[in-house]
Amino acid sequence: MKAVIKWLVSVAGFLFGNLLPLAAILIGAVFFILFFPRYAIPLTAVWAVVVIVIDVRYSRWY
Repeated sequence: MKAVIKWLVSVAGFLFGNLLPLAAILIGAVFFILFFPRYAIPLTAVWAVVVIVIDVRYSRWY
């Protein structure tokens, strides 16, 4: 039973782990649109670059 649960957790992490940076970028974009509407596009672009760099740098799949 532990092996099945471990396998399910690893599969879920593999399938949805790649969506976490996208979710972080979208949440940041919504935050910037709500609180800094004038600078939302450039702040979102910078935030996306930061999230992607962090994801690539600390990803365990490199």
